[in-house]
Amino acid sequence: MSGIVGSRLNNRGSGLIGSLGTDGQVLTSSGAGASAIFEAVAAEDNQPVWYGRKPNPYDQYISRTVYTKVTRLDEADVIDTHSAFSDSRFTCPADEGGNYFVHGCILGVFKAALGYDGEDAYTTIYKNGVQGLKSGFQWQNDGEIGLILPVVSGVIPLDVGDYVELYGRLTDEDDSGDAHINGGVGTNFGGFKISS
Repeated sequence: MSGIVGSRLNNRGSGLIGSLGTDGQVLTSSGAGASAIFEAVAAEDNQPVWYGRKPNPYDQYISRTVYTKVTRLDEADVIDTHSAFSDSRFTCPADEGGNYFVHGCILGVFKAALGYDGEDAYTTIYKNGVQGLKSGFQWQNDGEIGLILPVVSGVIPLDVGDYVELYGRLTDEDDSGDAHINGGVGTNFGGFKISS
């Protein structure tokens, strides 16, 4: 690089490079004939960011047909750029209102094979205590399921102070199983800001 500092570039009359930038700067130009300048890199986008998962061996037994808040999500593999993720809840921090991409997954485990009469498994994201995004499975007849991973994701607008949480529901209609949300890599919750 030092060979071109102060020299004229010969590609269609572009301007002089008068110096080299420093760490954290990028080279910019206003176009042909204009002098190239170095500027600071813009702040990183897509923040705040949060992520966590339910650690082993903390299985969470839940009541049949009841949407239940998934707990202990802020205890393993945690990413929390704005200290806004605690007690398995992300709360939108000051000056960070906007649209957020949010995702969650539960690893549903049925200890005994399921019956054949309308079992289901759902993962939902609640905003301010109200169900928002929902994804899941409902099946009938001809199947036995021992493990299932319903995943939910989508965009949720959050104002300062709004919060989101992950909920799960596991139902064995004939009550033959003992359903729980498994602690481990399959149960996780996170998100990041995508726009103001």
